[in-house]
Amino acid sequence: MSGTSRTEVAMKLECGGKNACSKVFMRDIDLSPANGIDSVSSLCTFVEGSAQGTIRPSSCLLH
Repeated sequence: MSGTSRTEVAMKLECGGKNACSKVFMRDIDLSPANGIDSVSSLCTFVEGSAQGTIRPSSCLLH
């Protein structure tokens, strides 16, 4: 997946504390900042998994 983000948080995955998401797999994600944004980031809450290939912004998954 590739594209641009109009917000600083380009990837946002949120799961509950008691029901954490697990076995999430990311592969080849390339999200760039749109005009007017300096950089992009990712935000994960209670998300476990792995990533492979290019991941931009960097993965926030718990291993």
